[in-house]
Amino acid sequence: MRKITIKERFAFPLVVNGTNILTIDTPEDLTNMDLLIKVPVTVAALAAPAADGLQKLIRGISLINNKGETLVRVTNTRALIRFNALLSHSKIRVDTLPTVAGNYDLLIKLTLHAGREFNDIFDDKIIFPGHNSASYKIELGVGVAADLGTGYSFNGALSAIPVLAQINYEYPTTERAELFRLGVPVGNMVTESTPINGAVANMGQVIDIPVGRLLTRSLIMATNAAGEPSDAIIDRFCIRFPRAMGQTATDISWTTAKELLRSQYPNLSNESMTGIYMVDWSTIQGAVYESGAKAGQNRTSVTGYDTNGALKGDIEFGLSTLAAGSVTVLNHYIVIGD
Repeated sequence: MRKITIKERFAFPLVVNGTNILTIDTPEDLTNMDLLIKVPVTVAALAAPAADGLQKLIRGISLINNKGETLVRVTNTRALIRFNALLSHSKIRVDTLPTVAGNYDLLIKLTLHAGREFNDIFDDKIIFPGHNSASYKIELGVGVAADLGTGYSFNGALSAIPVLAQINYEYPTTERAELFRLGVPVGNMVTESTPINGAVANMGQVIDIPVGRLLTRSLIMATNAAGEPSDAIIDRFCIRFPRAMGQTATDISWTTAKELLRSQYPNLSNESMTGIYMVDWSTIQGAVYESGAKAGQNRTSVTGYDTNGALKGDIEFGLSTLAAGSVTVLNHYIVIGD
């Protein structure tokens, strides 16, 4: 019989202004990994925090197994933090930078969840596979105190504590083979950024959606030329299937999209919602399978949208834009491993 246990690992000291390599020895499959980053700061009188200052301190995170396979590659940590906040209904948060002079121990919590059921760490239908790996490597980019704003300094060493939800099998070989008879569903998270050079009409700004995987959710985050989240970049967006006779699944103004998002996630502040929208691929009715045993069936399931067998360019976001900036898309998806 298998069971999932929560295991806290020792604290890794972090080097600032560089990339830290954290090696976690574990032969177990994982359903969830939390990274608790402790930041001891001194706040001077009249300190002025930067927007998202504590979030900007972490400049990226990757999760790599010992086969060299990258399961998570997030270059914009603010997108990950907003993804976590939405799906946890604001239960997963980052501390607010204080402005009153003194010494503080602040916390940044980053959650990497393998599956679709974000709030269920015991859901083992989709995993980060460790059974055939001796270890995981976390690459964590850390910035400098100036990222926090004016009047902030570190008064001690930063550290990171991984907390793992790991699957323990009583009979590893047979139980794991039974659980994953059709292959191991592996969770992945990747961010991609697209520059926006200015106003573009008629959904002329195109962002390709990755194929060859099962998409569960995609967070869209628009930032202005200064790199700050903004609702003044995207005017309208759609999800379309250019090779399926130009079929469109979603065509909506950014303003309306934001109102829908607020109704779905009422616990989040307006500040946290600025510049973002979440696509749940299990709700997208789009193109069908063109061939094979599933020919004619819709690619959508309760888990997400299946792009296996599709070609690059078969599915895309189309944007009408208002000003220069950038759009980051965080895709959570599933691939079948061994």
